[in-house]
Amino acid sequence: MSRVRQYRKNIRRFYAVVGKAVLAGYVQWKEYKRFWEKGYFDRLGASGGGGIGERVQGGEPTPPQERALEIMTNDREYLALCRRIEKAQQIIDSLPEEKKAILESYCWSGNPWYECAGALGKGRSAFFQAIADMEVQVGRAWDGDGNGVDAWDEKDEGGG
Repeated sequence: MSRVRQYRKNIRRFYAVVGKAVLAGYVQWKEYKRFWEKGYFDRLGASGGGGIGERVQGGEPTPPQERALEIMTNDREYLALCRRIEKAQQIIDSLPEEKKAILESYCWSGNPWYECAGALGKGRSAFFQAIADMEVQVGRAWDGDGNGVDAWDEKDEGGG
């Protein structure tokens, strides 16, 4: 059976995979954006000679930072990256506080599961079930209309 058929039969698994990818990609996207922006400013500052830029008619030369901002507002790849980060941030902000704590302590900081589970007062299976539910919620919100996880009821799907 192909993976497409597997995911069609079990939509919860599909949302879990999407959610896991969004949560893992969110940190990478933010780092990529930071390095991308820094690279633009560094390249334009070095190539522009500091303050030498295109002259505005009857005015001063355009500073490199202004040229970088103009380029970044017109770059489709950069704008798509910003939209992905913004959408993921809205979804993460709409998560309950307990799930945000799991995200920050276990998924992003790399603390051992038993420390995180102990801090939340959960056992091993309850802790990992909370992670799986969070991934499904994030995947549904990402695939949906972007209203966050509040728009979805986590108990209304089958096959899980």
